[in-house]
Amino acid sequence: MVHVQINITGVGQAVGNIQAAGDRARHMRPAFEVIAQHLRNGVIRNFRHEGWWPSRWQKSAAATKRGGRTLTDNGILKDSIHPTSTDTYAMVGTDLVYAAIHQFGGRCGRNHATLLPARPFLPVDAEGNLEPGILRRAQRTAATWIAEGRLV
Repeated sequence: MVHVQINITGVGQAVGNIQAAGDRARHMRPAFEVIAQHLRNGVIRNFRHEGWWPSRWQKSAAATKRGGRTLTDNGILKDSIHPTSTDTYAMVGTDLVYAAIHQFGGRCGRNHATLLPARPFLPVDAEGNLEPGILRRAQRTAATWIAEGRLV
């Protein structure tokens, strides 16, 4: 009778790697902290370039008059952007009540007589799609964290 024996080495290490990846997938806070910073960087880039994605902002009358930048008169809105993350999500936001009118546009002022165009500073479009470059960075960060335990 002929016997064939095959020794497979490294199975224990592979199982350990898979278990470690599973543990990291359940504890995503480190990756989401980095992703939240990517989101904030996208917002800051939008302020620096007066809109970038999905499009450039219409120059405001105030910025034109003073020779400055749109939405950056005193920097309060830009400086109010803060990243937040947990084990289950990453986000950026602001608690300024007037932020929404700048993000989405609309009527404001006395008797709603002034129409402000949308100047989206958050890196999402009207349908809620994340700016593609930030999305790719977020996906790479999450995948690298899960697979390798590294943050990129």
